Amino acid sequence: MMPADAAEALVLDWVQPLDSTRDRETVPLTDVLGRVLVAAVASPLDFPHWDNSAMDGYAVRYADVQRAAPDHPVTLTVVEEIPAGKIPQVAIQPGQAARILTGSMVPPGADTIVMQENTQRQGDGPKGPVSDHRVEILTAPEPQAFVRHQGSFRKVGEPLLAAGLAISAPAMAVLAATQCTQVPVYRRPRVAILSTGDELVTPDQSLQPGQIVDSNQYALAAQVTLAGAEPLCLGIVPDQPGALKTAIAQAVEQADMILSSGGVSVGDYDYVDQILAELGATLGIRSVAVKPGKPLTV
Repeated sequence: MMPADAAEALVLDWVQPLDSTRDRETVPLTDVLGRVLVAAVASPLDFPHWDNSAMDGYAVRYADVQRAAPDHPVTLTVVEEIPAGKIPQVAIQPGQAARILTGSMVPPGADTIVMQENTQRQGDGPKGPVSDHRVEILTAPEPQAFVRHQGSFRKVGEPLLAAGLAISAPAMAVLAATQCTQVPVYRRPRVAILSTGDELVTPDQSLQPGQIVDSNQYALAAQVTLAGAEPLCLGIVPDQPGALKTAIAQAVEQADMILSSGGVSVGDYDYVDQILAELGATLGIRSVAVKPGKPLTV
């Protein structure tokens, strides 16, 4: 009997990857969760798209505020308020500042953000006369503090998502941010599932003495789906060589892989190994050192 880890290694070694040209398809972004990227996704934009603020506060020139302290605050004139989504209209000159909100564009001339906790507003506020709207900077910030610079995460043309990535929720957010609404992915591998045995019935049939419900088909189909493949449930095949040979031959034509439950032990009605050999298969594994489940054919 083959150790389980050795059997697993052999199975994985025998797997043939899908072809990135022949086995690709394009699916909408809304349907891409769990699919596998067939090609890398490069950034069509700089991320961030422009310099923006990481804090609510004031956009300033560092040269104006580098010596600010609680006992020596620096007073600046506020010339504009920049909420998220608004394009700055005023370039910041010496002695000036712009009220800025998180995510907003940094105005020309400003190079540093002072968070609002380190400021004291004066005057009538943004809607009052500009000459009356001032802010005291109470603490000197670090140079370029809280400025997220254009392209600091990714620049145009740099890779965002690698080929072969199974797409997760965060990856979907990245695809949406790049406006990639049609995504190139591998097709789902097709896995045929069949159960063998005269004793089996479906869950909706009346259970007679000596019979058992084919639960394996449902468990295997669920595991196949969770693994990102497409299950093809072919139902129950009786313990008859002719029926088995027909079912397996049809499965070979339809699927990339076949999962067959039952019929590979040494009983008088275990025909699967024999049928596989007749169909030209090479039987690489016949039993594995596990309990239960020693009879395992690959």
